[in-house]
Amino acid sequence: MTTIELLQKTKAAWPALSAAPTEEKNRLLLAMADALESHIPAILAANGRDMAGAEGHISAVMLDRLRLDEGRVRAMADGVRAAAALPDHTGRILAQFTRPNGMTITKVQVPLGLVAIIYESRPNVTSDAAALAIKSGNVCMLRSGREAYRSCRAVVDALKDGITAAGGGTYAISSGTRVLLDGAVSTYGDCWYELEGREQVTLYYTDSGALDLVVASEAAAYEGVMLTGYYEDASPNAASPASITLLGVELEVADGAAAGLSAFAVGDRITVTLNGAGEVISACAPSEKRAELYGVLQEDGVELTCGLTAAGELSVHGAGVGELVRVSSTGIGALSAYPVSGGSQYALDPSDGTLGSLPLSEDVKLYERAGSSTVAEIALEDILMDTVPASQIDFYATDESGEVCLLLLDDVTGNAFTYGLLTAGEQTGGSGSMTYTNRTVSVENSSGASQAYITGKTVRSGTMGSIAVSSEGKAVEVVSLKKADVSRADFDGEEAVVVEGLRVPVSDGVEVYNQETGRWTTLSAAKSYGAELTVYYSGALGGDAVVRVVTVG
Repeated sequence: MTTIELLQKTKAAWPALSAAPTEEKNRLLLAMADALESHIPAILAANGRDMAGAEGHISAVMLDRLRLDEGRVRAMADGVRAAAALPDHTGRILAQFTRPNGMTITKVQVPLGLVAIIYESRPNVTSDAAALAIKSGNVCMLRSGREAYRSCRAVVDALKDGITAAGGGTYAISSGTRVLLDGAVSTYGDCWYELEGREQVTLYYTDSGALDLVVASEAAAYEGVMLTGYYEDASPNAASPASITLLGVELEVADGAAAGLSAFAVGDRITVTLNGAGEVISACAPSEKRAELYGVLQEDGVELTCGLTAAGELSVHGAGVGELVRVSSTGIGALSAYPVSGGSQYALDPSDGTLGSLPLSEDVKLYERAGSSTVAEIALEDILMDTVPASQIDFYATDESGEVCLLLLDDVTGNAFTYGLLTAGEQTGGSGSMTYTNRTVSVENSSGASQAYITGKTVRSGTMGSIAVSSEGKAVEVVSLKKADVSRADFDGEEAVVVEGLRVPVSDGVEVYNQETGRWTTLSAAKSYGAELTVYYSGALGGDAVVRVVTVG
């Protein structure tokens, strides 16, 4: 997302805040102050990483400004409470006078609207600026110095958690809630599945806080997507098509786009551009524009990075199911798929959103594999590493504007693994005197027990760990997880847990096992069942650690 787009998105939230009563703003501020204090371990852990990275790169004075300790964080919380105690001048009449013609002119104090603040290595400015903006009825966009990014992000996470805890940002929605979708009135129960991919959703609620109306913008899931391939079919005809088939996908034609398509005949190679709803809005010859297509190989086609699935008579060259491939249309109803290849000489900076000097596109797609395993899609925010070295970047592609639109990384988040209870076994084959025995490993979690995969590694049954599987069905990586005993009070909701004084995020797909009942369960149920739990995590504490499995009982 560009800076202008971020500013526009931030400004869009201003009307709700500007109209908020003083009591509501003060309630949010006090909750934010409490959240800062409850997040002290996480904030200090992030600050420690910032301090380590800044050492030797900035002056001693700047280092002191960057440094946080418990006292400084509590002082930040007190600063937020002080903002809550300030008088609210919104709507205050500064002057009033009457003109000779009888017109009364009133000078009223109103919020500015959007305030943008750039600051250096002072993490405390984050909470100060946010508190003063909220109290004055303004929204703000904050940009810290690079050296303070992790600290400021941890502070923002705490402030957001405080707002949520105070009832801000969370609404109960029922199946009967009205939804205005693409200009048509519906209910949430009838159209909830269509809300995905919408660029903006606006909520309207009553004075009592009940959600009254949801207004969704046009779908943005396929906005700007280009496809190149053979024109396979048209309905009702190519002269005035209401829909066309390309890469085995039937695409609706948007109003006004049929005329451009009429210049092409079935059998031609064409490039089409889609709108957010996946409709064709324009077409041209590949000599003018040509799209490089990538996706994950499936049994019956290729799931493209845009979300569509290309299908047809598929010729696969050296790739297996679950691998990232380059796909092309080679004829009507015919596709070819090749494994991607080529690494990178550049390192990835997740916080800056750059690969070397190349910016990442707003809708960059990221995939991860562990060695030769199949791929898993990940998000940029899943990457906890400060920098991903070039050696862990297996492939990247750029779009027509020169921005990185696709990345294939080698085990930077651990999300390419399947986590749970490992079981070792053996698989014997052959006949007569010619027999062989292979070691196997399977993993059990809330999805059940996996098949037994051949592995060359020694596995101890009954341990919590993870496996990564290749397209040939072999366990190419087997990892045992590290463990730590924690209490229920160490958890920050279901998002993180404090381990040895450090805040460790909990995976969205965390597996939870009750040892007394012998059943897989949920984290909330496990915390209700017992006060003492054991967490199993990948990575290193203070770095890229993520809790993957939790046990109770």
